Amino acid sequence: MSTFTVTQVINGESTTETYTSYNLMKYYLNSNATSITISGEVTEDTSFSGMVSSFSNLTTLDLSGLITHNYVTDLSRFLKGCSNLTTLTIGSNFSTVNVTSMKEMFRGCSKLNSPDLSWLDFSSCTDISYMFYGA
Repeated sequence: MSTFTVTQVINGESTTETYTSYNLMKYYLNSNATSITISGEVTEDTSFSGMVSSFSNLTTLDLSGLITHNYVTDLSRFLKGCSNLTTLTIGSNFSTVNVTSMKEMFRGCSKLNSPDLSWLDFSSCTDISYMFYGA
C-alpha cells in the first residue's frame, strides 16, 4: 500500500497529515497552500496527472522524500497553472522511466526559472505537447 506524508503551509500555518492512497492525498491537497512537501512511497501504478494543477498560490513544492519505484505513469498537467511556483525539489528516487505523458506538465509556470530537470527520463514518453507553454 502506498503511503504519503504531506505537509502544507496555508495562511502561514503548517499542517502534516498521512494518507494511505494517492487519490485520498490528492483530494486533500489545498489549492491555497503556499508550500507543499510530500514524502512517502508509491507502490502501485499511479497517475500524477494534475496533482497540483492550478495551485496559483504555491511557491514551493518539495518531493525530495518521495520514492516512486517506476510506478508513476502520467505527469500530464502535473504543475500546470502554478504561476507562482519558484522552487521545485525532486529527489533521485522520483523515477519517470514509465511516464508516457508529460503534456502541459510545466504549462504556465512562469516563475520557475532554470529548474533542475535532470530527473526527467523521456524514454517511454510519447506526448510532451505544450510541456513548457507559458513557462
